[in-house]
Amino acid sequence: MKDKNYSSEFYNKVILLTGSEGKLGKEIKKKYFELGAKVYGVDIKKNSDSKIFKADISNEKSVNKIINKIIQLEDKIDIIINNAGVSVYTPMEKRKPSEINFTLDVNVKGLIN
Repeated sequence: MKDKNYSSEFYNKVILLTGSEGKLGKEIKKKYFELGAKVYGVDIKKNSDSKIFKADISNEKSVNKIINKIIQLEDKIDIIINNAGVSVYTPMEKRKPSEINFTLDVNVKGLIN
């Protein structure tokens, strides 16, 4: 990873990034870190990074806990990047209601939680 850019407009900004452990999320996290931001990730998957919270973003209580924890640590959240999303690859006419609900819960409700 490159050194942090202390002259960047993102230096010391606190970012909450959903979907932080997917391919795109990891690249977003890396880039903002290089620009000097403090990036806190939320993902259904957990890694060993202490700034990554495991949570289902469709669960409002889980999201609120994470937001409160970040504010407790940093006193603010400057930027929220809603990168989390899921796809169901079953043809539409064969999709089960549970698959449709799952997609809507993460891709729509997750944005507003």
